[in-house]
Amino acid sequence: MNRALMMYLLGSVSAAMAASLLFPIAYCLYEGSSEGMFFFVVFLFAAISSAGLIAGGKQHRRQLSVKDAAWFVFLVWFWLSFLGMLPFLASGQLGAAEAVFESVSALTTTGASLLPPDAPYVMQLWRGILAWFGGMCFLMLLVTAMQQTSGCFGLTLAFRKGMSFSAMLKPMAYLSMQMLGVYSGITALSVLLYALSGLSPMDALLAAMLTVSTAGGKDVLDWFGEDGNPWPECTAAFTMLLVCGNLLRYWRTFQRREFGDYYRNPETKVFLATVAFLGTFMTWHLWYSGSYDFSAALRHAFFHVLSFASTTGFATSSIMDWPDSDLFFLFLLAFMGGCMGSPTGGLKVIRFLVLFKLLAIEARRSLHPHMIANVVVGKDSVPAKIAGRILSFFFLYVVALYLFVLVLSLSGIRMSEAVGMAIAGFTSLGSSLGLAGSDVFLSLPAPVKLFACLFLLLARMEIFAFLLIVQICFGKANQKW
Repeated sequence: MNRALMMYLLGSVSAAMAASLLFPIAYCLYEGSSEGMFFFVVFLFAAISSAGLIAGGKQHRRQLSVKDAAWFVFLVWFWLSFLGMLPFLASGQLGAAEAVFESVSALTTTGASLLPPDAPYVMQLWRGILAWFGGMCFLMLLVTAMQQTSGCFGLTLAFRKGMSFSAMLKPMAYLSMQMLGVYSGITALSVLLYALSGLSPMDALLAAMLTVSTAGGKDVLDWFGEDGNPWPECTAAFTMLLVCGNLLRYWRTFQRREFGDYYRNPETKVFLATVAFLGTFMTWHLWYSGSYDFSAALRHAFFHVLSFASTTGFATSSIMDWPDSDLFFLFLLAFMGGCMGSPTGGLKVIRFLVLFKLLAIEARRSLHPHMIANVVVGKDSVPAKIAGRILSFFFLYVVALYLFVLVLSLSGIRMSEAVGMAIAGFTSLGSSLGLAGSDVFLSLPAPVKLFACLFLLLARMEIFAFLLIVQICFGKANQKW
């Protein structure tokens, strides 16, 4: 590991985290809240740490190797989780294990919150900032370090024309700024729409951060209701639809003015067709089963389809009373997630598309053993290396999910609760839709909470970076032996 490069990169991330702490400090000063002192102390710690790390890594090289990328993806999530939990811990709102879980849940945009209902508003605001920061960090890693560790399992497949990713820091910074620009632009648009829909300025900002980051949080603030103002729901649905797309492709579309080309992308077409089909089917089924009248069925069906597809976790009603077939389709949407290049959780649409095409090819190969066929997405052939990585990732994803269920079930909770919590964690869907309540998380022993944090981080770093770190460490141990 190049320590100078790691120090420089972690120092840069710490500087961004320190800058994000200025907002809750300003809010506390404006409101005269005593919690501002806690945020100020953490700000000083993050700023001093940033200055020390950047100074120590000043003489760093300009290229990120595979090992360096794996270490950075691994370390950055743990470092950010540590910095993020300090305000929760210093305020006394949560214990040590609960504060770590709250920070990890926000940064990974999982959405499960352990904050008490009477927690100060600034703590909810900090959770929203952490979620927005975590979504931004994931997108930046997606086009930089994670390209080195795993190739992102075919991020370039989401583009009709090839796109190259460099191991040099300068091109990585350029792609990161593109992602940040689109991410910030969607956030600004969402804030404006939420404010126009009737939310207060602070609620509009918090709602936008939780929606754009796909963290969710309906269990915290009552923005949506059965008979309430429909415009916040419309804003949330529109924002969720936007963030399900490939943000880097948004940039290229506006840059080249090729707006029609975006919708001709096979991944986009499959995602939109899936949302349209399931939304229409669930509208009919909810109306046919007598759950709602037609207009209410249309409203709730499409909203929850977008909520599960984006793994955001907002809700307009209790879905646990819905027919089981509708719940099954929603859970499948959560596993699918949005398009590659989006901050959503799940496996992503392009991976499912490749997996189904591989299945079709192997079925035909059974009838024609000597057939030679390539997996083609749109007009591009999928390299065998990428297809193999997608298969490996799918297998590792399922294995890790089963291990998560096993660990949770050993803590003494019911199997249904363990499965719900594991699904909520690995798909970044959260608990606000009834998969598992916050009281279940609170009842877990502290070691299980911390172990759950490891699985949440494992899912967000897409497993391969963690496996590379394990391989590197064991390789060094074998050499020493």
